[in-house]
Amino acid sequence: MNDSIYKSISFTLISNLWLTFATLICTPLYIKFLGIESYGLIGFYITLLSIIGVVDNGLSSAALREIARMNSDNAQRSQIKDLFFSLELIYWPIIAAFTLILSYLVNTDGNQWIEAETINATVLSETTSLILLLIIFQVPIGLYMNGLLGFKKNINFAQINTIFGTIRTFGVLPFLYYFEDIRVFFMWQIFWAIIQILIARLILFLQLKKISVLKSKFSMHLITKIKSYVGGMFLVTILSIIVSQIDKIILSKMLTLESFAYYMLAFTVALSLSRITTPIIQIYWAQFSSLTKDNKINELKEKFFQCFELLCFAILPFTVVIFLFSEPLLLLWTNDQNLTSNTSTLLTILILATAFSSLSLPALTVLYAKNGYLRYVNKVNVIGLIFIGSSIFILTPIYGSLAAANLILIYGVFIFFMFNFKVASILGLKNPINLILQKLLPPIFISLAISGLLYVIVFSLTNRLLIFLTFSFIIICNFFVILILNKSYREILLNSKYISKYRT
Repeated sequence: MNDSIYKSISFTLISNLWLTFATLICTPLYIKFLGIESYGLIGFYITLLSIIGVVDNGLSSAALREIARMNSDNAQRSQIKDLFFSLELIYWPIIAAFTLILSYLVNTDGNQWIEAETINATVLSETTSLILLLIIFQVPIGLYMNGLLGFKKNINFAQINTIFGTIRTFGVLPFLYYFEDIRVFFMWQIFWAIIQILIARLILFLQLKKISVLKSKFSMHLITKIKSYVGGMFLVTILSIIVSQIDKIILSKMLTLESFAYYMLAFTVALSLSRITTPIIQIYWAQFSSLTKDNKINELKEKFFQCFELLCFAILPFTVVIFLFSEPLLLLWTNDQNLTSNTSTLLTILILATAFSSLSLPALTVLYAKNGYLRYVNKVNVIGLIFIGSSIFILTPIYGSLAAANLILIYGVFIFFMFNFKVASILGLKNPINLILQKLLPPIFISLAISGLLYVIVFSLTNRLLIFLTFSFIIICNFFVILILNKSYREILLNSKYISKYRT
């Protein structure tokens, strides 16, 4: 791993970890100031945002891919400005149209989709309207941020995310403390989403201005050239997001807002793993694309296992600790015994599901990068959609949200094996199970051993500060021992210029 990649991953990872920390710090305060049902509305917003993200992903990923490709080709570089302007011109009306459709589906006036016991109908209706308005301004951020990634402005990307994520997460707390109104939360988010769009757009267009000072013009020719890619990614994304969000969509309709909030709280903690996964996958995606284009199978194989091993190191220690200590962690986090008892079991299941899904991403990224395999990804997602959707409808009335959590775990295990074995076939790997287990098992066993030694101590502690210090000690020990015992991790760390300059 060269120093530029190391720097990009390190900077983005620190940014994402900070935003995860901010979310974990503020979520109990949101619940305290607003109540658990109002927090359920935040979870409902996250679900709707993911649905509209289907539209965003196809166009935003096209912007990233085409800008990166054209920027490296002097003959096409001058067309980037027209391409982005064309994408931008069709992007906003599409997002607005889909939001209007979503507004109709959730029935803004009658609020028939969600049920609340402590929130009156007027507040519920107005909050739903604010959620839909926020979506219109939140989703397009992806277009401009992916444009920055296309120019390899990963650090600018992380800086904008960190600054605005911090303001949006922490800045609203005084207002919530004073007003105790969920509508204030969404009004704050709308205001800063607009500011973030303007800043990201300004930085991106300053970059575009360096390419050409000519006025941008709409080009149907450039749009037509990428329509097959956009269409393919749209289909992949719509299936992937529906499968990953179908549990939340159905549960928001079938459960009370309070029960749905407990599920979303567990999901929020489990999703924190994606903050670690994202910067690693973003860096390797470009490398996988380049290697598959040049048909460098041996190098692709090496990069695939490097990415997979790095993900194992990054997320498995956290997964083991959260799985073993979900109850004391939640109690430490929320200081609410009722909240903890309603969420801890869900969290133990969803953290495993998220870990399996995250560890399938290196293989999924190879399948995206290599021509001809999007159909396979779609088939896998269709099978998952049929299984999960039908099973949730049948089992949720009987077992509640636990049914959905277990089904998501089954899906995570399913895609982990389906995608990894497919890539093993593409790369011509012999004994893929042994190769994957060699990367997977050491961090699991080390984390289990260290966590197990302190298991009884953790559950005997009552002082919150001591519990926090003990968990910090466990996490640090897990990473330190895994790092020391793994040769490739040691080489990455010791060979980086940040460590080398101190050694010399």
